[in-house]
Amino acid sequence: MTKPSVFARCVACAALAVLGSCGGGGGGSGPPPPISVSFTTAPPTSLQVGTTATVAAAVMNDPSNGGVNWTATCSAADCGSFSPTSTASGAPTTYTAPATAPSPATVTLTATSMSDSGQAASGTVTITPAQGPVLADGTYVFHLSGDDSAGPYTVAGAFTVASGKISGGEQDFSDPNAGYQNGFVVANSSVNTAGGNIQIVLDTGNAQIGVLGVETLHGTVVSASRVLISEFDLSAAGTGSLDLQTAAATPTDGYAFAVSGNDSNGNPLAIGGVLDFNAGALVTASSVFDVSVFNSATNTAAVLQKQSFQSGSVTAPDGFGRVTITLTPSVASGIPAIAFAGYVLGANQIQLVESSEASDVLNANTGGAALGQGASTGQFSGASASVLNQSYAHGSGGVDPNGPAVMSGAFGLLPNGVLGGVLGVNDLTHIGAWNLGGTYTVDPTGRVTVSATSLTSPTNATPPAAALTFELYLDGNGNAMVMGADGFQTTQGIAFEQAGAPSTLSGPYALSGQGVLVIPAGAAFWGAVGPVTVTSGQFSGSTDYTVQGASPSTQPLTGSQDTSKGTLQLQGLNATDFSMTTSYGYYPVSNNRLWAFQVDSQGVSVLLMEGVSQ
Repeated sequence: MTKPSVFARCVACAALAVLGSCGGGGGGSGPPPPISVSFTTAPPTSLQVGTTATVAAAVMNDPSNGGVNWTATCSAADCGSFSPTSTASGAPTTYTAPATAPSPATVTLTATSMSDSGQAASGTVTITPAQGPVLADGTYVFHLSGDDSAGPYTVAGAFTVASGKISGGEQDFSDPNAGYQNGFVVANSSVNTAGGNIQIVLDTGNAQIGVLGVETLHGTVVSASRVLISEFDLSAAGTGSLDLQTAAATPTDGYAFAVSGNDSNGNPLAIGGVLDFNAGALVTASSVFDVSVFNSATNTAAVLQKQSFQSGSVTAPDGFGRVTITLTPSVASGIPAIAFAGYVLGANQIQLVESSEASDVLNANTGGAALGQGASTGQFSGASASVLNQSYAHGSGGVDPNGPAVMSGAFGLLPNGVLGGVLGVNDLTHIGAWNLGGTYTVDPTGRVTVSATSLTSPTNATPPAAALTFELYLDGNGNAMVMGADGFQTTQGIAFEQAGAPSTLSGPYALSGQGVLVIPAGAAFWGAVGPVTVTSGQFSGSTDYTVQGASPSTQPLTGSQDTSKGTLQLQGLNATDFSMTTSYGYYPVSNNRLWAFQVDSQGVSVLLMEGVSQ
């Protein structure tokens, strides 16, 4: 079974990205600031002989708006080449590594200002011998969500790898400004290594996306068919996953889905439910949805539960597995027609982005995932194996009256509709974990309403609310989408059934994290992925770390696990000072997966760790 993707707009935090602002003033005048050059898409740390990488550099404070000239220097006559050799400020160029590695095997790539040859930016690339392809041949479905300069964004797409090169692909993108569907310029798109990670460069040909149309992604390998990814350029900070497509057929049977983002007025929005398809049409009698919209003026969420559809449809997939899902809610719901672009990963998963097509009357900015129920469609009950005595650990992101919020923990579905488990919360006002009590009910569709009417803490901490409600949308295979469904919160996430989780972490993991960092000037959204190893409770590794609007970097990650307290103490995840320790409470899912949420006042974030399979 292919597991659901990392955040699937889950912890994605349309709403986590509550950015602060600051201003200043002064008088007088002085000399203009000097011209400077910096990379907007940095060279990879390593590159195989004969392969390509996209790089870009911007020139600041240049009144003539000049660009840069590109040069490569090394100890040999052939140091590689650029196409083109000169670019406008911020525009990408393609570097091709030499056919033979120099000795020493390093090449310095330099972008020099056309207006002031004394100003340049340089980066060193290690040229490595030819090896097997970074990604095996096949079609890969990817998604990212996080925050760009306009606010929350989501991108999902697919590309095909042939003989180690990207041979085609397409994607859908949505942020508060606009939505776009684009193919890739394959001549400027590539897959290479970057230190301990993979670097994927996608040229969309659309200057409104990424850095003048180019998205640079870094990824940490989980397995031969799965990579955790993050955006690693100056355009955005977001995380997600890349998975090998196993099939691309027209969706059929039930799908548990959830998306989140902002509505057309900029209010945090989450939608979740179950969609049942038959021969390309939505079976309205067995489809259902819920909606939560957080109104910043009243500081409360408006919730619609158990709404129905008038009609709906799904198209056959194109050559990359893209489908269009069109949904017309009931008149009584008051919700306009919604359209999603979906990228089919297999029978059990579709990555979703709200479509830019005219059929999307809702005109919101959302993204998420749909999980296929297959033979479990319509077969759920309180006594079904996927419900009774199961515990679902989740990671969710969104907002509550105190601002950005993450919620994690585990819902315990006990006999006779009794709720147990624990809920962890961080909204910078309430930080802690509360034992859950209450009830739950189960629809045949797999929609489980969780009513937490009792939240108690061993430390007598004040709970975030007197009662909380969540909707779980089960796929019957140990996975679920999650949505907050009460007046306190608008959150959305993903959950995994807990099974055989060890108390002590050990071995290699792929780590992905994102959240909001509290900084002196307000807040900043960040994302990171990287390989880590845990030995005797001690962490070592690194992440490719991006703060939205600032230069991304590769940072060491160290720390420790405290099994007695259920916490991780990690250094390397706070861009204000990477030596600072960030504290996380954690919830093991299985022997190869772990959720963790931040439990200090430095920020609001969530981590996912997945065990690496060799």
